[in-house]
Amino acid sequence: MKEKENLDKIREKTSEYLERYSIKCLVIGISGGIDSALNCAILRSICVNLGIKLIGVSLPTDSNKIDEVNRANNIGRLFCDIFLEKNINGICESVNERFSNNIDRLLTFNDKIRYGNIKARMRMIALYNEAYKHNGIVVDNDNKTEHLLGFWTLNGDVGDITPMADLYKTEVYDLAEYLVEYELKTKEEKDALTACIECVATDGLGITSSDLDQLGVPSYRTVDLILKNFVEEPSGDSFGTLIHELKYNSISYKDENEVREWVNVIVKRNQNSNFKRNHPYKIKL
Repeated sequence: MKEKENLDKIREKTSEYLERYSIKCLVIGISGGIDSALNCAILRSICVNLGIKLIGVSLPTDSNKIDEVNRANNIGRLFCDIFLEKNINGICESVNERFSNNIDRLLTFNDKIRYGNIKARMRMIALYNEAYKHNGIVVDNDNKTEHLLGFWTLNGDVGDITPMADLYKTEVYDLAEYLVEYELKTKEEKDALTACIECVATDGLGITSSDLDQLGVPSYRTVDLILKNFVEEPSGDSFGTLIHELKYNSISYKDENEVREWVNVIVKRNQNSNFKRNHPYKIKL
């Protein structure tokens, strides 16, 4: 089973890294979404085996809905050795007011991104501060799809170790469902992770109501198929292969022009965010 194979590799390679560098604890930001929830569920057994602490931290702001905060609390309480919730809304507002010319309301999409970046960077300050106190490192909740799309903030939601770096978003969901069915022992744990599987994926920064809203593509499975065929493994007939795979996965579309629009959006976003994956750009002499 592919999910078990992925899980075993993540556990093996993560454990090797932690032992090699004598890491004393892991600090993870918990958002109430699938990525941080799955990381907590995976890392718990690793930390138990190595005898190190897993510290979960929820850092809500005004853009986090109550159900997000509740899901984060449940995951942190069930899977972490220590769980902290620290509302950082006041800090983020203070920074925004200090450096913004438009503090009364956020009128434009760029305003929302700018303020979202402030929130992400304040969260990382808090997480690294916690890690320093416990001689630990910070977990990066990124996955392959988000990495290829640039769905993260430079000097913000980036950590020291990325357990799911080689998993597409659909593989993240598949692995979470595997854990619910085959590994988690209690109903409370299963329910907590299932709630994160079923929730709408958002950045928690108030930029849009969902991640897919920013892309205009109907599902992450569609996004991943486009990334595989046009970014990771392009071929002479990438479009024909994509159409075949959309039909195989029962993904409906109006016509092939609509699919081409999806492809253009995803490929353009990958290209436009390439600077993030090459950061900092080093001048070679």
